Amino acid sequence: MTYQAKYRQNERLLDAYVGFLDECTNFHQKLCLSEEIGRLATQNKQIEKMEFATTKTDISIYELKIPACL
Repeated sequence: MTYQAKYRQNERLLDAYVGFLDECTNFHQKLCLSEEIGRLATQNKQIEKMEFATTKTDISIYELKIPACL
């Protein structure tokens, strides 16, 4: 999988998760889903900052480091 493919996969998941957010019945479910939405959005922001040639490389070569925001 390349970073381009990962970006597209994240976009599909983000659309699905945002649509499902209203279906969550309690605070914990909404919090967990919101955290996942934030994680995927942060990954996509990092991918957008990459050089085009890097986005075509295999994702197993690199890793995305997501800093925690408290």
